[in-house]
Amino acid sequence: MKRKINNILILSLAVILLLSCNSKVETPTTDNSYYTCSMDPQVRESKPVKCPICRMELTKVEVSKENSNSLKFSDNQMKLANIKIDTLKLSDFSQEQTFTAKVVVDEEESSVISTRVMGRVDRLNFKSMGEYVHKGDVVYELYSEELSSAQREYLIALERAKKINDTEMDYKQLLSSAKSKLLLWGMSEEQIKQLGLSGEVSATTSFTSKVEGYITEVMIKEGDYLMEGQTILKTNTFLNVWIEAQVFATEIPPIKIGQEVFITFEGQGLEAQKSKINFISPELIKQSKVNIIRTPLRNDNHKYFPGMLASITINVSQKKAMVLPLDAVLQEAKGNTVWIQNADGSFENRMVNIGSQNSKQIEILSGIKVGEKVVTSGAFLINSEYRLKKGSDPMEGMKM
Repeated sequence: MKRKINNILILSLAVILLLSCNSKVETPTTDNSYYTCSMDPQVRESKPVKCPICRMELTKVEVSKENSNSLKFSDNQMKLANIKIDTLKLSDFSQEQTFTAKVVVDEEESSVISTRVMGRVDRLNFKSMGEYVHKGDVVYELYSEELSSAQREYLIALERAKKINDTEMDYKQLLSSAKSKLLLWGMSEEQIKQLGLSGEVSATTSFTSKVEGYITEVMIKEGDYLMEGQTILKTNTFLNVWIEAQVFATEIPPIKIGQEVFITFEGQGLEAQKSKINFISPELIKQSKVNIIRTPLRNDNHKYFPGMLASITINVSQKKAMVLPLDAVLQEAKGNTVWIQNADGSFENRMVNIGSQNSKQIEILSGIKVGEKVVTSGAFLINSEYRLKKGSDPMEGMKM
């Protein structure tokens, strides 16, 4: 029994000796260093173990003894990180309002093709929306008893006018009157000339377009009997469009006709455009509390289609304020901060109160003052470097 106990003790000592021979030598750390993970900077260890989150090897970080809350960069590092600094000063600040808008048809570019005489449509050459009608295109062919009768009157007057003497003007006046009626009812000079040469009245008469554009609405179909003045087609060139936005009545007062606006088409790959307001509705939309404001936009290349969504941004007021570029302020749930440059060249994080902002700038209410040097580009990179080197959030313990 005693021999068995001795064997167990010898075996235990051997295992302990083996383990101590195979153990890694830990690199000691000083009071000014620790180990952290580049992927998870919140991890801080006193020895070079693996990260408990991502299992990567931890990196040793030396903590500056001078000022644990600031960072310093060489000129080369600042250049590579594109860190830019500007002195805070009072500047003109435009307060903006942005409204959701949409592209609509410019009604001033719209035209209609209508009949001037009663009759039945025997043939309609354009039947679909989106088709393009050129000037001179035959739009429809009409059977009209009234027009046929007027053509016969013209031929009779033409025949009589050829036989009378120059001194007898009655039939020439009758011919002129008959021709004017044909022109009034939509026949062209060329059609009247061909009528006189042939001496025959055709069963139907072709009517050509006096306008051009894309068809936006087809109002009739073949076989319909038309009344005088009835609309056949509606067209629009779409060389201009309107951008319309609905604005609450309480937001209308600072908006004026002639005011410049900035139009954007997010997610459409189109460049922003400038225009001016040319219409503010004098009444509210029925059963609502909104007005319509409108601005025109040139559309030579037909890039803008009715129904397309857009945004209209308007400068409603201007004042002097402390302003910074949007990228200079790091906006987080905990608060808003900026990086300032101290006299010794180091960078320090500062919490600020912000006010209004527009598409380019943000107003600073407090936290920094005029004359201080503020990082205007590269603030996010400095923030990331701080987390990596210090292993903590620069906002920890910070209060306004």
